[in-house]
Amino acid sequence: MSKQTILSAFEGKPFNTDEAKKIAIALERQGFRFYYGMKDRVPGKRVRAVFEKMAEEERKHVSDIESLLSDPNSEWYLDPATEEIVERYFEGYMEGGIFPSGTDAEKAALDLNDEIQAVKLASNFEKDAVAFYSEMVRMTKDPETQNAFRELAEFEKGHVLTLDNLLKALKA
Repeated sequence: MSKQTILSAFEGKPFNTDEAKKIAIALERQGFRFYYGMKDRVPGKRVRAVFEKMAEEERKHVSDIESLLSDPNSEWYLDPATEEIVERYFEGYMEGGIFPSGTDAEKAALDLNDEIQAVKLASNFEKDAVAFYSEMVRMTKDPETQNAFRELAEFEKGHVLTLDNLLKALKA
């Protein structure tokens, strides 16, 4: 069975721009939880510094996306079916060893003590985020939202590059 991506989790399910933004918020929150939980658990200063920076960037992405919602008070209210899909996606990653949902993020961070594995898993998640945001650029008609998703995709590409370079340095 192939690894599920956030796009494949929503295959065949139509969602509007605000729903896509809410999914993006959920993704960024999970990224923040992972990086924040891992930054104090990895032994190497180099990986710790990268994870600390990534946690802050993910936190900023959440507020950036929230500011784009048509109804700023709605960001906390994902449709239950959509929320369940996001949860299953993260549970699937947990089975594969990455980015569990909710409070399980801390437990997973405690269990994940191999820096190389942590960086590989983070890179895979960031690659999924790039694919998701790139698809949202294509699907979204609002130019402001397209630009926001395009910018998020570029940020996530930068995260992938940073993590891949870190991985090469760790393996050297």
